[in-house]
Amino acid sequence: MKTQPQQLPHIYRFLSARIDLVVQKYALLPSDRKQLLINSLPLVVITLYLLFSLFSPASDFERAKLAVLNNPKDAQAHLALSQIFKKNYDFEKASQEALAASSLAPYDEEIKTEIGSLIALKTKPNQLQNELNFWQKISWQEPKFRDAFLQKAVFEYQLKNTPAAYADLQKTLELDPNFEPALEMEKILNSKF
Repeated sequence: MKTQPQQLPHIYRFLSARIDLVVQKYALLPSDRKQLLINSLPLVVITLYLLFSLFSPASDFERAKLAVLNNPKDAQAHLALSQIFKKNYDFEKASQEALAASSLAPYDEEIKTEIGSLIALKTKPNQLQNELNFWQKISWQEPKFRDAFLQKAVFEYQLKNTPAAYADLQKTLELDPNFEPALEMEKILNSKF
């Protein structure tokens, strides 16, 4: 006897009845119709995928990129794309988009502010490297200090050294497998691999 899940039993009954009905109707089909159904299945799956991708919402990056492509003379579209690149630590592309926005609207204060922040971020790797060196020294002195390894992982990630960040994160999780900030960092790194 089948055991019925306790949550949402009405949905379970409805779906199981539908599945039983489909299986019964499939069994009654002639063999040539069954073969036609099996052969058309990939086409149905592809069609459903295309329909889903057409109606699924676009990401912020896709919307910003599309805005720039539709109107290349829109300074605000270039600025929005620049800010998205900056959030993803792609400072080179962020700078290109900010400069494109600046050439379209040279007196816009928001664009000037964005360019200033990008210049500051371009000099940031030296600061990040100094911070990384500090935490490296701490981790050598205190090899059981989980926070030092997590800080190293964060700075390695910001310096785009993902393998080293992952290694430091694994050391953090060896020291404390339930350390919540490390588990969050692991989600971020796993999304990049």
